[in-house]
Amino acid sequence: SVITINDTSTGTPEPIGYTEFDLKVSSTPSGLTYVPSQSTLSTQFSSTYGWQTAGNASGSTYELYTTNFFSGDHLFECTVLFANSCSDPAIAIWTSGTPSWQWGTNSSRISLQQNCTTPYLYGTSQQSSAGSSTPTNSSLPITLHLHHQPSLSRTRAWVTTIADDWGNETNSRVGSIMQISNNYGSTAVRCGLSSDYDNASLSSVSTNFTKWRITPG
Repeated sequence: SVITINDTSTGTPEPIGYTEFDLKVSSTPSGLTYVPSQSTLSTQFSSTYGWQTAGNASGSTYELYTTNFFSGDHLFECTVLFANSCSDPAIAIWTSGTPSWQWGTNSSRISLQQNCTTPYLYGTSQQSSAGSSTPTNSSLPITLHLHHQPSLSRTRAWVTTIADDWGNETNSRVGSIMQISNNYGSTAVRCGLSSDYDNASLSSVSTNFTKWRITPG
């Protein structure tokens, strides 16, 4: 399911205008495009475990992504189970086409990826590392935060070890905030998810994404 909120309440409101996808569903939520077509990558929706991914993603396109494009500054975030030290989840943005999973920089996308235990922000020509290791736990998730800020000519990213901690930059963060220069300008972007969990199969401890949030600003 998808929830779009415009909260004008007082007190401590949720961010205005965020879009949230609950991925613990049996079929593709409205607002997302799902193209399961890769021979070496297995994916499926599960109402128990979320959007499950496993297998070798190298060369495979991102199978799940937003149907719409997002213009201007946006914070793209997802919560995912990090049950294995090389389950390698990723959240990525791009301006056209559907890019393939790649390690390192690539002209087709900007991606926040776990490279085994170390988070990396891989841009089109620059990369940055968090410089610390994300702890592996077979029952606790992590949250990936990808903050695209064309107004400041930069893209930032970080990983936290708390589920659904939207917007959190400090508590339980893994290492440093990563940053690269933005070369997309004001071009609108799509956002997608994937993983590269080699030699794994779909299960309760595959790379399972449970929630996805996109917030302007």
